[in-house]
Amino acid sequence: MDTPSSSAPPPRLQEAPRGRVWLVEDSPLEAEQARALLADAHEVRVFTDGASFLEALEENAGADGVDLVVLDWRLPGVSGLEACRFLRERYDEVMLPVLVLTASTAREDRTQALAAGANDFVSKPYDALELLARARTLVRTRRLAQAQRERVQFEQEFVGIVSHDLRTPLAAVRLTAETLLHDGSLDGRAAQAIVRIQSAAEHTLGLVRDLLDFTRARMGGGIPVLRRPLDLHAVVQEALQEVQAAYPERELRVEVQGSGEGLWDGRRMAQVVENLASNALKYSPEGTPVRVSTRGEADQVVLEVHNAGDPLAPELQARLFEPLQRGAPGLDAAQDRSVGLGLYIVRQLVRAHGGSVEVRSSGEEGTLFRVCLPRGP
Repeated sequence: MDTPSSSAPPPRLQEAPRGRVWLVEDSPLEAEQARALLADAHEVRVFTDGASFLEALEENAGADGVDLVVLDWRLPGVSGLEACRFLRERYDEVMLPVLVLTASTAREDRTQALAAGANDFVSKPYDALELLARARTLVRTRRLAQAQRERVQFEQEFVGIVSHDLRTPLAAVRLTAETLLHDGSLDGRAAQAIVRIQSAAEHTLGLVRDLLDFTRARMGGGIPVLRRPLDLHAVVQEALQEVQAAYPERELRVEVQGSGEGLWDGRRMAQVVENLASNALKYSPEGTPVRVSTRGEADQVVLEVHNAGDPLAPELQARLFEPLQRGAPGLDAAQDRSVGLGLYIVRQLVRAHGGSVEVRSSGEEGTLFRVCLPRGP
């Protein structure tokens, strides 16, 4: 029988995850040699034929308890090729990796093993360090993939919880407040209290919306958009009416040029406008106007939001569109340039439309956000 080429005990591989390895080897001597090598870093279960291995896998209710299968290619009964094909019909290469042990040096045998779904192979007589290193890599890759899947599952569940358990009661609070205000039977103090309740509910719903968008974006799928034909000029002006209502004492100057027609998600574009305009009003001196312009060009529409005031520090500009930015250190609440999740979500929404967003800020010119949006996908 082939034996490992290294007779000296191999040195430990540092920081190797202790995996659960199933070894399928019909030679008792070679099985014990491989088990002894792998057992230093992994929990090893040995099978002497393919049939008993597959039966145990079924009894184990799948591959959840297995990090790696080390499979001899030449087995009696159910061959390594058949076992590998069986596994790949049920489990992908990431969630159940297979490391093939083979004495064959023929290229077609190795090609056949990889085509059947093997992740990697080690030639007999194998080097102990090579076997340990390849096993370690496959176990680590599997563990990382499993952690990623669990993270995505958690985030999906989290989105569902936030969406239902927070948005639903907040929407009910807002609707109740609107009903009470429209009733007309409240005295002045009570009506003011209901207005504050309504405002707080709307503000919290906005925070929940931002949190949901942030989570979707961080999950890797981006924020979904639903494009349809619309006039972006009209979307911007309608969104600015909402912003003006929240800042009645401030001046918004609106400029429109060219055609605003294109394919966009109107609700999401309104979210972009509201975010940029609200930030400009919040962080600019009282008594100064905020200018918002939309300009139709040949194949895109350009949205610009400008405000006067102290410039953004260069180091803040560099990270402005990153999540959870709370402004430059050392500024008090009145000066804080914090944008929280807002500008991160703005960038994600603009990117979802195939566009770009940038910021320029200086003491002479103030702060300008420019959004370029192609008219179609």
